[in-house]
Amino acid sequence: QAAQKGYTSAYYNLAWLYYRNKENKDKNIIRIDYKKAKEYLELGAKHFNYPSINLLGVFYRDGLGVKKDMQKAIRLFEKAALYDKYAANHLAKYYSDKKDYENAIKYFGYARNKGDAAAQIELGVLYEKGQGTKKDVRKALGYYKDAYQNYRDKSQKDVAAYNIGLIYHYGKGDIKKDLKKAKSWYLKSNHDKAKTEFYKIEKPKKK
Repeated sequence: QAAQKGYTSAYYNLAWLYYRNKENKDKNIIRIDYKKAKEYLELGAKHFNYPSINLLGVFYRDGLGVKKDMQKAIRLFEKAALYDKYAANHLAKYYSDKKDYENAIKYFGYARNKGDAAAQIELGVLYEKGQGTKKDVRKALGYYKDAYQNYRDKSQKDVAAYNIGLIYHYGKGDIKKDLKKAKSWYLKSNHDKAKTEFYKIEKPKKK
């Protein structure tokens, strides 16, 4: 009824009743039926519902209820990328895997504009390494700090703090080595390697 009244997000929600991935593996669904899910996604796409367009792209990319068609998936992701962070990330990762870092930066930028912390981290890595752009550690540091301070998406706080710690620890680019700042950032991170790097600076005293 919601779909019939023009609530286009209803098509997207209906599709999820017939589709399961790691994000909804514990939720109740009617049954796994990719073709049925695809029907709803196509209706959503027809009404310019961007989450539907993105997920339809995933179906074509992964061959869910349809023959795999990467080019069609890319066209769908491109249609949604400005409005849907997941579509932007799919394209960014596609181009990154192909070592087309300029396009990776473009689409990670779209995802970042939608508040995606993982995209902020990825942009930081690309600027830190100088891939697809001129190397700029200071700009990378800014992206890492944005990811750490991202109140809408806290999923990358540990990675961000660890990456910031590394920059200050080893004095990367034009950022001066500052062990005090490095330790402070390592302590803010629960990343597996943060403690290891911290103890390289602050070696435990032998009893």
